[in-house]
Amino acid sequence: MLVKIYGGETGSKGHEMKSSPAECTGILKRAIDGRPDMKQASMSHVERNNLSMRIGMLRFTRLVDAFSKTLENHLHMLSLYVVHQNSVRIHGSLQVTPAMAAGIPDTPHDMKWTVGLMDARVPNSNRPATYKRPEISNRETAQSRTPSR
Repeated sequence: MLVKIYGGETGSKGHEMKSSPAECTGILKRAIDGRPDMKQASMSHVERNNLSMRIGMLRFTRLVDAFSKTLENHLHMLSLYVVHQNSVRIHGSLQVTPAMAAGIPDTPHDMKWTVGLMDARVPNSNRPATYKRPEISNRETAQSRTPSR
């Protein structure tokens, strides 16, 4: 665990810097579990993961319409994100999915596999097996292709 120690209530300029964070005057590193190499301990991985999550899901950024109205929906979206990041997305630094790097599956999964997991949890979802595209007449198609002025 990396604990940052801040000095004073505001920056060095007093009342002029009220909205600025205090200066970091030091850090404490403590091992919480296992025997990590404390020289390698940093917040970089945690901060990168937080940034990826905020960028990957708009519901974690402020002032957007993509928020969940219930905690249950928010947790479902978070679960989907974690499954996608760990089992579907091939990461550039690893050249495989994190689950493959950990030795869990031999091949990366796809979104069809993820949807199959969701369907297995809710067997009577009333979701149609296939979706039909809505019929569009030639007249509507021609109107949509005409540039508006």
